[in-house]
Amino acid sequence: MITFIISLAVLILGYLFYGRFVERVFGPDDRVTPAIAKRDNVDFMVLPIPVRGANDTINDTLNDSVKTTYTIIRSNPGIQRKGIADISGKSVATTGRHLAILVKEGLIEHRDSDKTGGYYAK
Repeated sequence: MITFIISLAVLILGYLFYGRFVERVFGPDDRVTPAIAKRDNVDFMVLPIPVRGANDTINDTLNDSVKTTYTIIRSNPGIQRKGIADISGKSVATTGRHLAILVKEGLIEHRDSDKTGGYYAK
């Protein structure tokens, strides 16, 4: 038990003092980063700052596979999950995850029964 208490005390003291020590020795400076100094847009590149607009929901929050699923639904209103999977080349399970994301985002809806219904873009 005494070993545990000593270890806990060392951990707390390290938290309090070591962070300050490291920041003082290796702290931030005003040097130019390699992404700017050696920029070649292959190995060294500056990451863009995302700009969010009011109507950027599908572009900013969804990956390419989900966007493809959304495009298929817009092109084929009333299509079922199996049809989407066949067109996209993804499994039915993956297509189901994409559909759940799109329904949650409010971009599509499922109409009619599970067996005969289909998906429609809103």
